[in-house]
Amino acid sequence: MPLAERGHAVVGVDTSPPMLRRLKERLRTLDPAVRGRVRLERGDMRSFEPQERFALVLATFNVVGHLHSFQDMAQFLRQAAKGLRPGAELVFDVPLPAAEETEADPDERLRLPALRHPKSGVSVEHDERYEYDRLRQLLLVESDHWLRGQRPRAADRLTTRLVLRQWFPRELESLLTYEGYSARLTADYTGAPLALAEDMIVVHAKKRARGPLAHQGRRTSAIR
Repeated sequence: MPLAERGHAVVGVDTSPPMLRRLKERLRTLDPAVRGRVRLERGDMRSFEPQERFALVLATFNVVGHLHSFQDMAQFLRQAAKGLRPGAELVFDVPLPAAEETEADPDERLRLPALRHPKSGVSVEHDERYEYDRLRQLLLVESDHWLRGQRPRAADRLTTRLVLRQWFPRELESLLTYEGYSARLTADYTGAPLALAEDMIVVHAKKRARGPLAHQGRRTSAIR
């Protein structure tokens, strides 16, 4: 929405119909001229076929963490490349793997500050636990929520589970190189050096003129 308000034409892609409906509701609050700059498409980031090329492709707020395998990530990078104009950038962020999460006791629950529901105003307590699959590099974040003032019995809790792939900087660089990108990794969206990263990695990637190494018969050189 901010991009459209600044005069840019935007195509939004999501695989979730409820998320697309929510965005349509929000778009109705905009000026018709701004709303007309936004087109929504339902699609999977691993297989979506862009019908045009763009100056920028964004995949933000941990969405790439839902790509759980190298194959998933490679498919996304190939499809994203189809939507990039010459010299354009693919920009995405991933969580920076943290020892306090990947080495956490899966039986230990961490109590978090209370939340206020954005519509009802009801105060909600919640806690969470972490469980890390070291072989697949998948981090489970399981959260329990309950109304403030209630006893946190199992029957009173709403449990949500989020599974995010933990992508490490050097493996991202290797895979991007393999798929024909040159990449710069930063600590945040201000372009701060990666060495200053606290909880995220931001990837700025451009396609190289020669294309993917996978298509050049050099399958081993990019993943040493």
